[in-house]
Amino acid sequence: MHTAVKYSVNTYAVQLMDKVGVNAGFENGQSLGLSLVDSSGKNDLNLAALALGGLTKGVTPLQMAGAYSSFGNTGLYNKPHFIEKIVDSKETVIYEFRLDPRRVMKEQTSRFMNKLLQEVVQSGTGTKAKVPNVPTAGKTGTTEDLTDAWFCGITPVYTGAVWMGYDDPRNKMTNVAGGSYPALMFKAMMQKVHQALGPVNWAE
Repeated sequence: MHTAVKYSVNTYAVQLMDKVGVNAGFENGQSLGLSLVDSSGKNDLNLAALALGGLTKGVTPLQMAGAYSSFGNTGLYNKPHFIEKIVDSKETVIYEFRLDPRRVMKEQTSRFMNKLLQEVVQSGTGTKAKVPNVPTAGKTGTTEDLTDAWFCGITPVYTGAVWMGYDDPRNKMTNVAGGSYPALMFKAMMQKVHQALGPVNWAE
């Protein structure tokens, strides 16, 4: 699996999902905030959808960032949010978001996944995403029809997900894969947000 994840050999993802079981994979995906469908006619209870990402509703960069954050957060999931606080003209707090971390995987599992994702960035398909002097992990993704290219990654402080493509799937990209421009965009974002921070490392 180290080699398969590192070089995006997707057949192994399908084989692993087969061993884990479709139902377990489905429940795990839901716990990570993915909009999985289980209804008559259309559903994501199959190997291709769960192992390779061919989901009925697809996913958003926000959902992917939320899911990936669990790999860098010892297996705890926090629902992504946009608004942290609302105050009125008198500085009275009307609303304030409160974290509600939920364990979605064992800490050991999250650390193993983190290590796999670090190898992708160190010497696999995601080397262009490596943030200088910042521990970086992540995964590339490219659809066969060249309509979607992804890079989802984490540092000890931040999580980011980059998608490139066209809203109209009839339009194709040229020479774009998850390990190219999406990875470079992730790197540029993370370099910027880490400028004001000192040295960081993964939680022990």
